[in-house]
Amino acid sequence: MPFKSLTSQCPVHLSTGNHDYITGIEYLKPMLTTCGIILLENTLVIEEELQCSIIGTNDAQSEKKYINEMNKVSNEVNANTFNIILQHRPHGYQQTCEKGIYDLMLSGHTHVGQFAPFNILIINNKCIFTMYLYTHPGTGAWGPHMRSAGTNDITIFHIKP
Repeated sequence: MPFKSLTSQCPVHLSTGNHDYITGIEYLKPMLTTCGIILLENTLVIEEELQCSIIGTNDAQSEKKYINEMNKVSNEVNANTFNIILQHRPHGYQQTCEKGIYDLMLSGHTHVGQFAPFNILIINNKCIFTMYLYTHPGTGAWGPHMRSAGTNDITIFHIKP
């Protein structure tokens, strides 16, 4: 499994996305465990060595559902720590920011628009107040396996809390 070498070097955390449920989350969970990937389902993990908390929410198909899930897990968050929240869809970022306890929100889902002209509707990188939002452009495609907007990307962050 290719992720095994990555998890031996650093902790890897994951929050679910819509395609995880399409293909079957029950098949994905054992593979994640085998690879050492930590699945965060509306939970928080404190990474002492990295001096941060990583919060993961389940894929929420609506902004309202995400906000409810985010509010529940936010009760466990220490505002004095560097806090990263993983949410597959980039909706609810304003409400997440207004909590005042998150420093970075990592999202995906958009496939960077995949097809022009829909790529102009995509929320990319924003800084609202004190929280950064990063929306990953994706590494693949859905539907037709092609892209007319954006590029595939693997992002590496060097975060110094």
